[in-house]
Amino acid sequence: MQKKGKLSAGKIIFFSALILVFLSCRPLIRPASQNYAHIYQSTLNDIRPQYHVFHQNAHTSQLQITVSSDDLLYTREDIDGSLIARFQVSCYLYESLQSRKLTDSIRVVFTDSIHRDESREITRTINLEGTPVGKSILFVEFADLKRRANHRQILPLNKAHAYTSSFFVFTANDGSAVHAPFFLTPGMKYTATYPEDKNFSMQASRYSIPKAIPFPAHVMDDSHSHIPDPWETDSVFTLSFRSGQSLPFSCNPNEMYYFHQEGFPEHGFAAYCFQEGFPSDLHADYMLHPMRYITSSDEYNQLFDLGDAELALERFWTRSAGNPDRAFEIMHRYNARVVKANALFTSFVPGWQTDRGMIYIIFGPPQRVYKEHLKEIWFYHEGVNIPEAQFIFNLAENRYSDNHFVLERNTAFRSTWNHAVNIWRR
Repeated sequence: MQKKGKLSAGKIIFFSALILVFLSCRPLIRPASQNYAHIYQSTLNDIRPQYHVFHQNAHTSQLQITVSSDDLLYTREDIDGSLIARFQVSCYLYESLQSRKLTDSIRVVFTDSIHRDESREITRTINLEGTPVGKSILFVEFADLKRRANHRQILPLNKAHAYTSSFFVFTANDGSAVHAPFFLTPGMKYTATYPEDKNFSMQASRYSIPKAIPFPAHVMDDSHSHIPDPWETDSVFTLSFRSGQSLPFSCNPNEMYYFHQEGFPEHGFAAYCFQEGFPSDLHADYMLHPMRYITSSDEYNQLFDLGDAELALERFWTRSAGNPDRAFEIMHRYNARVVKANALFTSFVPGWQTDRGMIYIIFGPPQRVYKEHLKEIWFYHEGVNIPEAQFIFNLAENRYSDNHFVLERNTAFRSTWNHAVNIWRR
């Protein structure tokens, strides 16, 4: 009995040592092995945090986290106290998506208190010391500690030069701040702020936003996705900075602006000015254009020939759905996907005009999403009104956007595409 007792104690020590070794090696995370479908599928999200990265200088960055109080669980920790939420943000820095080697990590627990139920935005910041020069990946885990709900996201960090978008913030003349990616409002005047107190100038080029619409997934033509480098500019101006703040400038609708260090056109970033209300507050005239994905050429032209966008959409969906109530429900779902595509996939063109936006609108959010180096793979599982499919998108590397992916088209997608389109039209 004595011998058996010693053996059990030895096992306890051994397994305790194993646990300590395991914990010391955490996190055993490979960003590319994670399923990121929750980013594109709102029904999978209990928490919907928003992140912005700001570079302070060559060595330090700041992560800003914003979350709605509606997404957090508040409980009373004592009888007379206020309601308190606790959430944890963990940051893991990697050289790339494929890397297993952890460069750095930080974990911070935040609290928030309220005296009664109320909806508001909560913003917290984390200082990231020693962020490397060049490009890297920040893997972020957000966890509500009171209900064990979490959200995972990857944020590309770019310090390839001192004029990447995360070094700047734009402020409109109404006081609102715009963070990267920069979606500007037509007619507004903006000033740009740089984190260092210095005087310098940047060259700015204006470009017209392309109007090309992607071809269906089975059509072997991705000419709409080719990115001229450089584009032919509409005009050029100089943006002067004094003590880290630029002079005001105005933007026009359906234009892109590329700001770069004087003499170094590859050292810069883009800002986009599509239309007022973009990406969500869109009028009926705008919603006519994404209808191209589910209409013939004649049907598409007839939508515009009527001269009344709301009436044209109402007539089309009523004919397809068979009754007004069902038509309204389907039209609302289609338009909601256009808005979501704009929010998720906008590059130098609105999100609905990208290959990922097109697939998202027609097929809906994928069930599985894996991100690899310069690539995304989407999986759809066969179900009610959903055909089985797999789509591969490759990053189109360019100086104007790091969010533009091109679909690997295949003639084998014809039946899958037609099936998905017919579901919208029946």
